[in-house]
Amino acid sequence: MEDIHVGATVFDLTLDTLSDHRARVHRSHEAFLEYGYHTMRAEREALLLKMALCKTNPSSKQQSGTGNTVWDAPLKSPVVVPQNKNPQFTYEQISEFATGSLVKCFGEHYSIYEGRRSPRTPNGDLLLMSRVLKVTGTRGEYKQKANLVAEYDVPADAWFYQQNSAPVMPYSIYMEIALQPCGFLATYMGCTLIYPNLELCFRNLDSHATMLREVDLRNRTITATSELTSVAASAETVIVQFNYELSVEGSPFFKGDTTFGYFTPNALANQVGLDRGEKALPWYQKNEVPESEIISVDVKSAEDQSRYFEPAPGKPYFFQPSSQLSFLDKLLICRLGGEYGLGYIYGEREVDPNDWFFPYHFYQDPVMPGSLGVEAILQLMRMFAIHQELGQPYRSPYFSNAASEVIWKYRGQIVQANKLMSIEAHIKKVEHKADRTIITADASLWKDGLRIYELTDGAIAVVEGGR
Repeated sequence: MEDIHVGATVFDLTLDTLSDHRARVHRSHEAFLEYGYHTMRAEREALLLKMALCKTNPSSKQQSGTGNTVWDAPLKSPVVVPQNKNPQFTYEQISEFATGSLVKCFGEHYSIYEGRRSPRTPNGDLLLMSRVLKVTGTRGEYKQKANLVAEYDVPADAWFYQQNSAPVMPYSIYMEIALQPCGFLATYMGCTLIYPNLELCFRNLDSHATMLREVDLRNRTITATSELTSVAASAETVIVQFNYELSVEGSPFFKGDTTFGYFTPNALANQVGLDRGEKALPWYQKNEVPESEIISVDVKSAEDQSRYFEPAPGKPYFFQPSSQLSFLDKLLICRLGGEYGLGYIYGEREVDPNDWFFPYHFYQDPVMPGSLGVEAILQLMRMFAIHQELGQPYRSPYFSNAASEVIWKYRGQIVQANKLMSIEAHIKKVEHKADRTIITADASLWKDGLRIYELTDGAIAVVEGGR
């Protein structure tokens, strides 16, 4: 066993001697050791796919303004980066970390990873850092907290705006912008160098996130700050914890804390999910809900495409996103079902090994981003909102992110070898306010029958956009 100092304390495997803070680290470590890893080792095919995807620009269903919505206001001018910013790490260096040489990003200490698979930051459409302005912290020294300040210049025509039903940044993109600097900081601080001879995989375990407010971020620069608060190493595993915050022009809008882990493929070989290997049934199956109480939606049918994925007359923004933001093939709705009796939705999606996100997350280690699993859950909730006609009271409704506190927990991942992703959401609250309706739900996500994600208090808002 190897102990790494955390502040003034030492990580100790004896549970009775752990402080509350270290006990949380130990529980995360113990649970995730059971979390499995499978990959197809198809580096060349992934790179070819990535190159092909970069050449495509999926058609957008974005509708033109009607002259009476909040989206008709003029945009800010495109971001112009001052020449005197002099970042500590440029976009080119960050790109090297994503798919190239770690030495060209972090220096000669990382030459051991040349020609080896190593933890990376996302790339391509999922690389959401423009520069790292400053890192404070000494590599290998974990007694003091380390900090990083990064920026992301948000294009007004980014793919996630083009493919969304309204010019609102998807929640999954907030997650990625907030969490990617954490991975960069952990690598900068040498967390992988604790076990220099091991092949390690980087995985998010959990987070408590707070959306303070919704902001129009098109053509603006987001400042992302990360603070490495804890490093604990034992049994060929490193657990790292962070605080993070996103702000624009000095004003915060998203913040939280999160836990990541570095694990060997062997430690991830026997994935048992959230239920210690038990294959928990979705609610509607466990409760044997009669077919008469279930409404089926076939996302691929022309009728349901029209209802859920195309704007209704006079409501140009109230529909589901498309293309890279579309994660459902079919779903079931119980209007008054679920754990809270306010509504229940179950959805499925076949996993395609050629799905667009695999080559982008991560290079040589393709997994579906947890953020997109959360996005799939929120999409399920939006389907419920459309079905229940929750936009009816508003002149020009659109879907937005709700100011809320959300907890997510991951104990597994979807990889190219998996066949089916399934998700369910239990509507917890429907709050009607003057200019919006807020829907809150608890949810789970399965891969091939194994429950691996849990989301508590996921929230969306149906907002009045008309003037």
